[in-house]
Amino acid sequence: MRNVVLTVLVLFLFSKPAIAQDNWTEMGLYVFATDVSGDLEVGNFSTDVDVSFSDILENLDIGVLGLVEHRSGDWMFILDLAYLSLEADNKASNGMASVKIGTEAVQSIVEGFIGHRLYKKLEKNKTKYAIDVLAGARYVNIDLDTSANVSALGTGAKIALDSDIDFIDPVIGSRFRYNINKTWGISIYGDIGGFGIGSELTWQAICLVNYNIENDYRIYAGLRYLHFRYEDDTALGNLEWEANYSGPVIGFAKRF
Repeated sequence: MRNVVLTVLVLFLFSKPAIAQDNWTEMGLYVFATDVSGDLEVGNFSTDVDVSFSDILENLDIGVLGLVEHRSGDWMFILDLAYLSLEADNKASNGMASVKIGTEAVQSIVEGFIGHRLYKKLEKNKTKYAIDVLAGARYVNIDLDTSANVSALGTGAKIALDSDIDFIDPVIGSRFRYNINKTWGISIYGDIGGFGIGSELTWQAICLVNYNIENDYRIYAGLRYLHFRYEDDTALGNLEWEANYSGPVIGFAKRF
């Protein structure tokens, strides 16, 4: 199964695009107001993950989310980048002892796709709706550093834990776009990947409403859901991580 998936992706990604007439590049920034939920197991240790967007925003150091798409006729090239750096400190005490826990987390998700317009319906020489197919890869990296300073009866100790999750998934997907009129439009996107090559399974669904402004500007809003299920062997035992990212998306873009 892995060899079949890799062969299909290689053939698709390195196929030579046909000479096209329609050429443009769109660049933009967006906000993904995500809640994060899931489960993390390492050896005999397991915990539930449930973090709201307000918690993420409160502990955010740096956040960059951007999207670039280049169109060349019926071919498209897409790059999506999400980078978050979080830092949080918590302290607990019972009068005799105190514990201060510090956590630093850096998460990067980079998606790259090559796509082709499979079908389009024209109306008055303009695209009314279209279906695109895409293939590419999704890179995920999460670097988690946790330290605990324990003080009791005049003595102290420090415990540190460094955890790193890093993988690349092959991904295939499809996108449907419907232009209601020259101003409003709808976009629906879905993909699936992993196949045991990077993660065990990953899939994503996005639904957006687009509003086109003069001078090739566009604003959009909608919902996004992203799921991972990842397994790996570590020095602490078998690692199993399942995560769900869900929430509203709002962004703007400029076409050149």
